[in-house]
Amino acid sequence: RGFFGVAVRELDEAMAVRVGLAKGQGVLVSGVAADSPAARAGLRAGDVVTSVNAVGVRDPNELLRAVSKLAPGEKAAVVFVRDGKLVAVEVTAGEQADTVTANASPLAGAGRGALAAAGLG
Repeated sequence: RGFFGVAVRELDEAMAVRVGLAKGQGVLVSGVAADSPAARAGLRAGDVVTSVNAVGVRDPNELLRAVSKLAPGEKAAVVFVRDGKLVAVEVTAGEQADTVTANASPLAGAGRGALAAAGLG
């Protein structure tokens, strides 16, 4: 099952307006694990992911499903908004670890709860 190494949360209305989207047109990246596939592709906390492989992402569960369908090593086209601009990158999915150490959070800017909620850590 694929792994990007991001923690995400639902895009609330205030943040959506700030980035020029409508609520439900993406998910907010709240943290990116160091040296993860997402970090290597250039994703950062504050980015708003709008699609993976040309399929719109409206909530964290949709992103989880899209990423988990990828095989480790498979490349995915990811589109996100940063500073009001659409950015497209290619992310090579990593392999999801079977266990996550409860006391170790590899994410910058996100707590363990965000990891668990998104299922992407």
